[in-house]
Amino acid sequence: MCGWVSDALKTHIVQSYRIAPENLTAAIDQAAQSVQASPPPPTAESARKLVEKLAAAGQLRAGFLLRVLHQGQVDLFEIAFAKLIDVDMERIRRILYEAGPRPVALACRAVGIDKCVFSTVFNLSRQARGLRPAINADERGDVDTVFSTFSKTEALARLRTA
Repeated sequence: MCGWVSDALKTHIVQSYRIAPENLTAAIDQAAQSVQASPPPPTAESARKLVEKLAAAGQLRAGFLLRVLHQGQVDLFEIAFAKLIDVDMERIRRILYEAGPRPVALACRAVGIDKCVFSTVFNLSRQARGLRPAINADERGDVDTVFSTFSKTEALARLRTA
């Protein structure tokens, strides 16, 4: 909206309110920068509160996971993923980063993330934590098996017993 302020309106403001043109320009520029700046990432506590509110309202879904992951909000992604599959933060991090792609595929399947989106989840989450997101042929076969064999419920059960 700041960019829409016409020169005529700027002139009117300067004349009517006795504001120096350079002060008005500086104020408009500062307002534009604050509007365009991306919000700071949520703290862990605010992220937990957000996830709890979404879950309580029945709005915590796979789409939310993908959106925050694409935005680079990995902590929020992990908190929401943990909530969706009902595991603690230590467990979700082991699933995502320590045991290879099969547990990630099981977790994705359990929350309704499609096979075609699995690679995005695997790659972005790993890259965000400085890990190499490579999958070899055998691991790719394991991932394919997870998505072709297990229902959401079965994937969650396997994930919890692994």
